[in-house]
Formats: sequence, structure tokens, C-alpha cells
Amino acid sequence: MAGAERATMADQPRQRHLNPPARKRAGPNPWAVLLVIFLAVGGGGTVLALMLQNRPQVGVTTAVARPTAGPQPGTQPPNFRLPGLGMEDRELAEFRGRPVLIVFWNSRCPPCLDMFPRLQIAAQGGDLAIVAIHTTFQDAPDQASAALQPYNLPQQQFYILRDDTGSAVRQYAVHVVPTSYFLKRDGTVSEAWTGPLPDDVLNAALAQIR
Repeated sequence: MAGAERATMADQPRQRHLNPPARKRAGPNPWAVLLVIFLAVGGGGTVLALMLQNRPQVGVTTAVARPTAGPQPGTQPPNFRLPGLGMEDRELAEFRGRPVLIVFWNSRCPPCLDMFPRLQIAAQGGDLAIVAIHTTFQDAPDQASAALQPYNLPQQQFYILRDDTGSAVRQYAVHVVPTSYFLKRDGTVSEAWTGPLPDDVLNAALAQIR
């Protein structure tokens, strides 16, 4: 009997070794899940994550434009008053009665800069007001001014504003740059897009608000 007990005790370490307790499986990395969601939702332009101070950060670019998550067609967009970049403060409400294109941009965004010469051509011979809101999370005002200098944009049509606090970015749910809002003369949204706009989309959207 004593021999049997000793044999059983001797076998116990071997049994623990052969049958280790099951380990708890780790769940998915929450940061990896967030990254997948941001890439899936914001793949239509320069992907921005409003993760720090609710301000945009520049990511990758594609050539696809998508409707925005902000103010929708037929609605009145939020009013704002922002400091000018080399000009006086401007308020959105003062442009009522004119067709308006609001563009959120950043000087580190090549598709944003590519829009300016095309907009300059499109704005000729009309009263279109282009309100270009510079998102300043990773981009100082002097960098923005230097980026725009080669274009010689006319101030009677181009109003370059600074969103230093990110208030307009939050109001308009900007997740990527460029983000564009086309406003009719009555101030309502005609179309809204995120990402670089091909010429046919840009021209068709402008034709709807003139």
C-alpha cells in the first residue's frame, strides 16, 4: 500500500508537466482595431486621426473622393469666425448671397496644394468665394503662407483662414484633408466631399452652386 502511494506521488509532477493549465487567450490589440477602423473609414484622402486635441494628423493619400460625415446636403452648416492668414478675420455668414467653397487643407498635403491652381482657373469670371481653412495641428502659419506664395491667389476670391483651436474641424467633422463643402447662395450645403476631387467632380459641384 505504501509503495502504491509513493508511485502515485512520483507520477504527479509528470502529470502536471504533460497537462499544463490552459492559458487565457489574449484579446485583439485595441490600437490595432482602431487603426483598421480609421483606415477603413477614412481611406478617401489624406487619412486624419482626430485622436489628439481633436485635430487632424496627416497620413496616407489616395485619389478617391467620398461624401463627408459632417453637414449634409440641404442643411445649414455651422457658422464660424476664424482669423485670416495674412488677412482680417472672416465669418462664414458674411458670404451669404455668394456661392461658397469651403476647403479644409494643410500645406503638408500634396492633393490639397494641387487643388489651388485648379480652383484659381475655376473661379475666374464669377463671384465664387473660396474659403480655405488651414488646419494647423502639424503646420505653422508661416509654412502655410510659404506653400501658397507661388499661386498668387486673388484675395477677392480666396479667403485663407486659420483654425488654430480645431473648432471648425470639429464642427464640420473633418477626418481627412482635403475636405470640401460646396454652399449655395442661400448658405445651404449643396455637396460635401472628403479626399482629392477629380476635375469632373469639382466642375460639376461648382456648376450646381453658381
